[in-house]
Amino acid sequence: MSWWQFIYFFLAFASAGMSGWLAYFGWRRRRSESGLAFMLFACALTIWSFFYAFEISSNSPATKLTLSKLMYFGIVAVAPSWFIFALYYTGNSHWITRRRLVGIWVIPLLILCLVLTNDWHHLHWRELLYSTDEQLGFLRGDVQYGASFWLHTLYAYVLMLMATALLARVALNAVRHQQRQASLILISVFIPWASNIIYVTRTNPLGGLDITPMAFTVAGALIGWVLVRFRALENIPIARETIIEGLADGILLLDCDHFILDINRAACELCQLEDVLGESIEQALYQYPKLLQLYHQLLKSKQSSDEITLRDGVILNVAVSTIYNYIGDPAGYLLILHDITQRKQAEEKIARHVAELRTLREIDARISESLDITAVLDTALTSAVQMTRATAGFITLIEEEGQRLVQAHGHYKTLPLGELFPKHFGIVGRVIRTGKAEFVQDVTADADYYVDVQDTCSEMVVPLIAHEKIIG
Repeated sequence: MSWWQFIYFFLAFASAGMSGWLAYFGWRRRRSESGLAFMLFACALTIWSFFYAFEISSNSPATKLTLSKLMYFGIVAVAPSWFIFALYYTGNSHWITRRRLVGIWVIPLLILCLVLTNDWHHLHWRELLYSTDEQLGFLRGDVQYGASFWLHTLYAYVLMLMATALLARVALNAVRHQQRQASLILISVFIPWASNIIYVTRTNPLGGLDITPMAFTVAGALIGWVLVRFRALENIPIARETIIEGLADGILLLDCDHFILDINRAACELCQLEDVLGESIEQALYQYPKLLQLYHQLLKSKQSSDEITLRDGVILNVAVSTIYNYIGDPAGYLLILHDITQRKQAEEKIARHVAELRTLREIDARISESLDITAVLDTALTSAVQMTRATAGFITLIEEEGQRLVQAHGHYKTLPLGELFPKHFGIVGRVIRTGKAEFVQDVTADADYYVDVQDTCSEMVVPLIAHEKIIG
């Protein structure tokens, strides 16, 4: 191995090591999508630089060709992974769907297949000749590129150009601290751009040596420093763990196509959901058609929230808001589910107490206005039926011969007032014997129940007591 060959081998191998560290850096921040994308980008650089180092050090044409093919496992992944990282980093993750991700990787996989099978069709390298460079003292290749090479170059340049445009947009329009981050990353992007253009146009003073992987590694190192310095890949995961997961309210984050990007534990428990990330809201909430309908209604209307009762009796306050990115474009939607069941139950309980107090006041006022026992009993019975939401009721007074019907409401109005009933008959008779009020939820299961009104489900019997004696 010549001295120059060793220097280039060392630089390429050092680039592989640096890229490997960047991949580990991304892996440590894999909780965020941008961290995963950055890890994939760094892994691609590692593969490219690693095999390129050994390709430089080899003096065998067959070995060089094999290593050149292996390099493409990393080469084809650099531009797509960088573009995906730029989308996540600039807040455009709503654009990324499963279908689009598959589309991004179709051409790189096709190029990789063409490279591995180049000996059959020569679509990538039409001609590849190796000769010893007398100045540098090691074997270098003279390549005639084919159609697939230029297709890959064009595709990679388009992706890199779009990623650069996204970063430039942030650098020009974002808030101050994001502008600094995006500007530094934007500057780093031009390093591999320049080196690759020099290599493709064959204006490299070093001949056929490709310094693009080393340039990408330098750019990656600068980007890594920016991400560490500004903690750009850590703020979102930490905020999610400490805030979103800690909320008692259910939170669903959706993209512009209404696919679920994130969901917290409270939302999963409220709606009994599991593994719904990436699904559309229609798929995830198909068991709750009313909730889906309300979600779309709130999006279309100016109303920000409304209430809904689920099938299991849970009452939710549903709020929907649109999320905007750094330049004011819609980036997704936030669906918030607030369980207000206990609050509603407390409100109903208070309302019942207020109604009871109002009823007692009305009875007191009626007694004060008139000493007519019939009017007083009618007011008391009507109020009791209304408070208990019953469909019928009656009042009897106990005499020596039995209990006499003195007031009736609902179905019992068909019974003649003044009619005498046995004193110890049915559930009423049992209450007279024990002196304790009873509420029987299912009268058909009570052995003492006497069918006096058809279709009766439940019955409440309360003794009337005066001077410690049951009078009715």
